[in-house]
Amino acid sequence: MAKPERIRSSVTVKLMVVSAVFLIVPALLYGRFEQADAERKQLMVTNLQVQGRLAAQALQEKLIAAGQRAPVEAQDLLDSVSRGELYLKLLLRPADDASSYFYIASAPHVTAEQLSVEREALIASGQLLKATESCAGNRPLAAQFESPTGVTELLTSLTPFHTEQGCWLVVTSYPEDPVIASLTKPFSSAPELRWAALFYVIMAVLSVWAGLSIWQALRRFGSLARRMSETSIEPSIRFADLTPVQELQPIAAAMDRLVDTMRRAASAIREAAEENAHALKGPVASIRQALESLRSTRPEDVKDAAIAIDRSLQKLDGLISTARRIDHDIATSISEGRSIVDLSSLASNAARAANEQQVDQDSPKIDCRVAPDLVVVGSEETIETVLENLLDNAVGFSPRNSTVKVTLKRAGDRARLSVEDQGPGVPPDLLPHIFERHFSTRNGHEPQMDGQPHFGLGLAIVRRNVAMLGGVVSADNGPDGGFRVVVDLPLAYPAR
Repeated sequence: MAKPERIRSSVTVKLMVVSAVFLIVPALLYGRFEQADAERKQLMVTNLQVQGRLAAQALQEKLIAAGQRAPVEAQDLLDSVSRGELYLKLLLRPADDASSYFYIASAPHVTAEQLSVEREALIASGQLLKATESCAGNRPLAAQFESPTGVTELLTSLTPFHTEQGCWLVVTSYPEDPVIASLTKPFSSAPELRWAALFYVIMAVLSVWAGLSIWQALRRFGSLARRMSETSIEPSIRFADLTPVQELQPIAAAMDRLVDTMRRAASAIREAAEENAHALKGPVASIRQALESLRSTRPEDVKDAAIAIDRSLQKLDGLISTARRIDHDIATSISEGRSIVDLSSLASNAARAANEQQVDQDSPKIDCRVAPDLVVVGSEETIETVLENLLDNAVGFSPRNSTVKVTLKRAGDRARLSVEDQGPGVPPDLLPHIFERHFSTRNGHEPQMDGQPHFGLGLAIVRRNVAMLGGVVSADNGPDGGFRVVVDLPLAYPAR
């Protein structure tokens, strides 16, 4: 079952089927159209032949009624039955001369010299002899004839009849206009068919070209994906650069975002592993040193060793919890994927929740000014972690009765979030280290609002989460004091 399903879903197979259809359909349609054209021509020729036969019959009656004066009145009689574009030619083979034809009259009129030339041309065509062997009946035709005047005509009928003067022959024809000319030309030479074939070829080429473009783009996608799974691919190689097909660009962009997320997650995991190993060495060393003190069995060292071990264990517990939280954030960014997130709504809700947590009257207040309808691509949980850590950090350093300013606005193709407090700020020489893990300007054992000690991880988590969202974060001191953190995230729908 797997193989048939694979064949049915194959773009290559479908492209081959489309190409085969474009080759087979014209052959099928051409035969049907050629048959229809032949039927159309036959109907038109039959109609023209009927008109010529009726004109010949009317002229026959007039010539019989004229009797001996028929040769003299022939031109007038011919003019009386001539209608529209119908050409009439009247010839006579006298009863006493079975080998000669006399061109008696024609409509429209031609000169005497042209009558002689036209008679010879009609004789040379071989149609007169066959039509006058019995001097009776009607011979339908559909043959071209070049008259002495240079007009190409379509002979439609030869009608011979016998009177006492001899064997009369009425030849009917029509001047070859575009419609009449089409009756004697093959269907393959029709201008309409050639235009239709041209448009069909253009449509086929465009369709196959579009299919090949998609097929080639998918092949490139697959090749790049295999290379990524087998070797290390430079970040400069992007799926979006592999296809000129506009409709595949959103797919390529989504694949590029996924690859970027995986790269950032891998980088974050490696960095977290290195930092965790480095951070855990300190508490372990403290515990080992405290144990050495215990082994000395000096009573005065037991209390200090117990305090050191207790502090180290608290730090280890905090580090483990923080490492778990960071790993959870990384896993969330991979497993939940990236969706459209209303950053304006998240920022407003986070500021309102932080204000509601300030139970004292003199606690810092949060002033939130948010531009509406700013949306980004990412995980709500990852963005909420960024907002919570920024607000917790700002409130934690803010003096009582102060204000934390939260601003969100558009900055080009990015959303710019600014959180500014009125605290003491950060010494300029320490600013380059502010986003490092386990770095804090506060006492490491000073409790947070929830009673837990500080480990200097809040801004490190902010930096890591912002990087995983494809943004950048910076920090500086305000001109009038205080500390400000600015986060720039790419907008999901940048201004064009």
